[in-house]
Amino acid sequence: MRYWFNGSYAGNRQFCERRVKTADRLVCKPVRLEWNNLQKTITKVALAYIFDAEDRVLIAKRPQSKHMGGFWEFPGGKLEHGESPLQAIQREILEELAIEVAGTAVLASFSLRDGGELAFFPVVCQWLRGDIVLLEHDEYSFVALENLAHFNLAPADIIAAQRLINFLHAKPAK
Repeated sequence: MRYWFNGSYAGNRQFCERRVKTADRLVCKPVRLEWNNLQKTITKVALAYIFDAEDRVLIAKRPQSKHMGGFWEFPGGKLEHGESPLQAIQREILEELAIEVAGTAVLASFSLRDGGELAFFPVVCQWLRGDIVLLEHDEYSFVALENLAHFNLAPADIIAAQRLINFLHAKPAK
């Protein structure tokens, strides 16, 4: 068994493989660990805010057969190794909706636990070209911000919707 031990001799917290009580003090045998062994596995996910000409935002409904099936979401997906949120969102939106987008701003990320640690990177996008073809979703809709509450959004997308509203209200008027 492994324990955290704050030994006075160490000056810092030491990771211990075992604790042994001798007399009235604990002796700790430090274990050398690689940094990668201490890191949590965090899944990084980019999500897109794509607007139409009437300033409505795109949301898509997840298929029933997938995790969180039936919930509405901002489209996007997992970042691949070495990929930035902007690169990921361009790739994911092309794969999911068959349209080309360009990221114009990456908002502050946020985390959520859903069977693991997830880090979300919201990206404001400009729709460049293409017609939407549903390759990963059952439906899509362009929704006015004030109507997002009428949709059954996935938990992360509820947070993302609030972040979007805060971002847009903080922007100076055109």
